[in-house]
Amino acid sequence: MLRDTKHDLKAALIMNAFLMPGSGQFALGRKRLGVLIMSAIVLLIVLPIARFTLHVMAAIRSTAESGAPLVRTITTLGAAWHSLRGFIFVCIIALAAIWIYSIVDVAMAIRKNNSRGEE
Repeated sequence: MLRDTKHDLKAALIMNAFLMPGSGQFALGRKRLGVLIMSAIVLLIVLPIARFTLHVMAAIRSTAESGAPLVRTITTLGAAWHSLRGFIFVCIIALAAIWIYSIVDVAMAIRKNNSRGEE
C-alpha cells in the first residue's frame, strides 16, 4: 500500500511539472527554485504578448486613417509579427528549455529521494 502512495506522489509531482513548471519543486519543498521557475515562465509568456500588443497599438496609431480598417489591422499585425518574430521565438525556446528542466529536475529529485529511502 505504501508503494502505491509513493507512486501516486511521483505521478502528481511530475504532472505538476507538466502543468505549471516550478510547482513540482515547490511541492518537494524547494520553494525558492519553484518560485524562480514559475516567475520565469510567467515572464516568458507575458513579455512577448505585451511587446507584440504594444507594437501593434503603436503601429495602428501611426497609420493613416485612409483605407479599410480590416486591411490596416491585418497589415499592422503582419508587420508586428515580422518585427518581433525573433524575440518571440527566443522566448518560446527559453520557455521550452525551462519547462524541460523543471520536469527533469523533479524526476531526478524524486529518484534521489527514493535512493536515500532504500539505503
